[in-house]
Amino acid sequence: MIERAKYEAAYDEAGSSGSAVRLVQRAHRDGVVLDLGCGYGHVAEPLRDLGLTYVGLDIDPEALANLEQRGFEVGAVDLQAPAAELAERLTGAIGGRPLATVLTLDVLEHLVDPAACLAGLVMVAEGHPGAELVVSLPNVTHVDVAAKLLLGRWEMLPVGLLDSTHVQFFDALRAVSLLVDAGWEPVDAEDVQALLTEQYTLPEAPHLRRGAPLHEAIARIRHRSDAHGHTYQFVRRYRLGPSEVASERAARRPAPFLAVVLDAAAAGDEALLESLRLQADGDFIVLADAAAPGVEARTGAPVVPWSDGGLLPSLRLVGAARVVMLSPGTVLAPHYVGEVRRLGEEAPGAVVTLGCTEGSLDGPAFEIARFELLGVVPTGFVVPAAYVLPCSALVDGGLGGLGPHRVDFATTVARCVMWCGRVDSAAVAVAASQSAGFALEEVLSSVVARLDAEPIVHGAGALAPTVALAVEAAFCRSELHELRVRHEALSRARDDEVAELHRRVARQSTPWGALRFAVARWSSAIVRRIRREAPSEDQS
Repeated sequence: MIERAKYEAAYDEAGSSGSAVRLVQRAHRDGVVLDLGCGYGHVAEPLRDLGLTYVGLDIDPEALANLEQRGFEVGAVDLQAPAAELAERLTGAIGGRPLATVLTLDVLEHLVDPAACLAGLVMVAEGHPGAELVVSLPNVTHVDVAAKLLLGRWEMLPVGLLDSTHVQFFDALRAVSLLVDAGWEPVDAEDVQALLTEQYTLPEAPHLRRGAPLHEAIARIRHRSDAHGHTYQFVRRYRLGPSEVASERAARRPAPFLAVVLDAAAAGDEALLESLRLQADGDFIVLADAAAPGVEARTGAPVVPWSDGGLLPSLRLVGAARVVMLSPGTVLAPHYVGEVRRLGEEAPGAVVTLGCTEGSLDGPAFEIARFELLGVVPTGFVVPAAYVLPCSALVDGGLGGLGPHRVDFATTVARCVMWCGRVDSAAVAVAASQSAGFALEEVLSSVVARLDAEPIVHGAGALAPTVALAVEAAFCRSELHELRVRHEALSRARDDEVAELHRRVARQSTPWGALRFAVARWSSAIVRRIRREAPSEDQS
């Protein structure tokens, strides 16, 4: 007699099996559910309770025997068989009945060629319109794995994210692209989250312990990239059909070098648009506000509107290496794009800072802010066109987004400089009016407050001036303490003197005190008169 409780315990409402069952339930389809690589069929009973016909398919005879003894249909199948052979075997298991869903839960990561398996599933689903596929895949980019990799540890374990039987590994992008490339369209998701995984094999390790500064810095970097730093498994539902992801891929142009971001105001600046048209290096694309028509004709560059989907998805779509935001009142020198390319090749991934002049390209040069937030106080003028950022810092690194708000822009540039470094151009390539920028002092306190709320990384050489400032501040605090002690002593002496005066006034303000005061004055006057009238010794 099989112990039913054993199999019920294996079904985890909070795990991938629970997510998969809920995805099937939300599909609202009746018919057969094929569970490929079913093992002991942890979802068999919950799916039967939903009124579905469960069929477990696996290569393990012991697991299939258990399922069959529990009253379920089973069948032997090799998921690494050629696509046509696999499709024929699955069609036989369906037996002419309507197919509701195919499950591949924690399966594809064990296959040498998961694309061939998915191709076989497409052949089956084409004969059952509306049939869906539910997939669960472990996330190899969980922050626990990232933390251990940082210190050179890659531990394959009997179970979990780095199961020793895994031959395929998935991040958030591949979890979608593998299915999309096979012809499946994503329609629903219920990923499993885990703050603590089996990778936590070193309980005292500072890079894994929650709350430790090292862990918090690693987690901050990881979570800025996407929302899957604590995703344990990607659990998704698909159906056959062209997906938006596939359509975007097909429509994607060759990746340009530079993405130029224009809001509606900048898109109406004719001098700015003309300077873009005159660029000697035309390898750029314009991301323009959807409310700004006619930009392509005036710049001669391809234009992608970004208002509807947001700026970061548009940057991800165009795939540019660099991005810059231009503000009204800015004019670019013809060598602007070429100079950015030269410096970008010299220091890949670093923020490129370009020289500026005021008003026109032959005007007086002025110092722009350098965003050295450690060691020195940043000052100067911030012109958005003077800072060209690596797109990956925004799209993949999650260091912020470009926008019209000064604090947001300055914070994003400061983060990029701290995490990615900076390379400065000696060439003047930007002319800007006062309206095109702002003084960093105007937003410095807000920027520092935001950056102070997160771990900070700084380059070599920044510690010495920081320590010098700290020592200087300590001396200042010491001197201030001495001044405060002296001031407090003087204050107490003054307060004592004032209190004594108040007491004397109080004594003299009473009737008896006033009489004593008058007698004392009269007595004093009489004594002085007697002394004046008394004969001296010489006279006597």
